[in-house]
Amino acid sequence: PHVALDGCEFHADALGLSLKDLSGARVQKCRFLDCTGMGIRMSHCRGSTIIGNEFSGRNSGIVIMDSSTSNRIVENSFRGRAGLSLYLGSGGNRIFHNNFFEAVVMDSGYNVWDNGSEGNFWGKQYHGRDRNSDGIGDTPHKIQGGYNYDRHPLMAPWNK
Repeated sequence: PHVALDGCEFHADALGLSLKDLSGARVQKCRFLDCTGMGIRMSHCRGSTIIGNEFSGRNSGIVIMDSSTSNRIVENSFRGRAGLSLYLGSGGNRIFHNNFFEAVVMDSGYNVWDNGSEGNFWGKQYHGRDRNSDGIGDTPHKIQGGYNYDRHPLMAPWNK
């Protein structure tokens, strides 16, 4: 089944949105503000896109689990402690052009944290330099929880 959400808002919910057993779902331009649990939970999803959303609050912005594969998480902003967690069994997901402002990020699967030339903005979490002033950090950013790296961390917030 295909699901498309555009321009929705979830405020102070325990769970904003649960996507389960979906292929090709698209969530865009939504706001998940101060959700007490998760903004989006993805379980057994494949080929879905989470794009241009805003997450803020104390808990998880997006949780990807249970063999969710080949999804794209792009152009989102995570503020406060709202972050992104990918659990073992979820792999082949592509995560890039996101802004992680003080967000908690964890990945225990095998996922790709850049598009081959640009990754994500990590705010104060990234301590690398940009010696050639191309806007890309010179050293990869280690993702907590496993063996993943953002190979091309952005030095400034993503803004298309």
